[in-house]
Amino acid sequence: MQSASADAGIPEPVFQEDQGFSVIFRKDMFNRDYLVREGLSERQISAVLYARENGKITNADYQRIADVSAATARRDLKNLVGRNILEMKGVRKGIYYVLKNTVHTSST
Repeated sequence: MQSASADAGIPEPVFQEDQGFSVIFRKDMFNRDYLVREGLSERQISAVLYARENGKITNADYQRIADVSAATARRDLKNLVGRNILEMKGVRKGIYYVLKNTVHTSST
């Protein structure tokens, strides 16, 4: 189940044992638990959740929600792009970031 989840681009299932056994499948990879496990800072988590809810995030949005400078926002957003969480779109003053498509296909 874990490798199938990874192949489908979704988080690994959660296994619970409480008066029986259950498996919880989550379809949204970009939830708080996953982002914490990935080692993101609280402000980066806020940025990803903002992008998920609003469809995109800009440097100005990030500065506002994280209360950081433009340079810090740029570094943090670049880090999220490098981690394959966000994807940069647009050019120059029109740059914005969207959640990266995380569905992976197997070529076996």
